[in-house]
Amino acid sequence: MYFDWGLMENDADDNKYVDCALAANALHLVSEDRHFSILRSIDFPRLSVIRIDEFFRLIQG
Repeated sequence: MYFDWGLMENDADDNKYVDCALAANALHLVSEDRHFSILRSIDFPRLSVIRIDEFFRLIQG
């Protein structure tokens, strides 16, 4: 299955990461790249963007 949502208008090269996360039905995309903050304003498809420190807290419980 292949998705090409084209959500990353501010950095089109990052679309491959968003498309992969959505195709994998991921809950979060982990990134320090500020370009991904645009995803916080998009209601559908919903994908949470978290920083690496948030990810470590999440997996450590």
